[in-house]
Amino acid sequence: MKTNLNLSHVLGLMSVIIIPLIIWGISVETRFANSIYRIEQNEKKNTAIEKKIDKIADNTQNILIEIERLKIKQ
Repeated sequence: MKTNLNLSHVLGLMSVIIIPLIIWGISVETRFANSIYRIEQNEKKNTAIEKKIDKIADNTQNILIEIERLKIKQ
């Protein structure tokens, strides 16, 4: 005995497919947003670290120049 396909059957089948896709999409979006936030925070930290490294490099270069001047004077 064949039954006709009605709206409730279609909605039942669609809910089995659509609801997991929506949940998966929200999960992916949340992870993506968290990743973007972490990347932004890392970029801020990297900028601060780069400034510190530049200061260290400048200080090291000044020390080396002073050592060279002391060697030349001797």
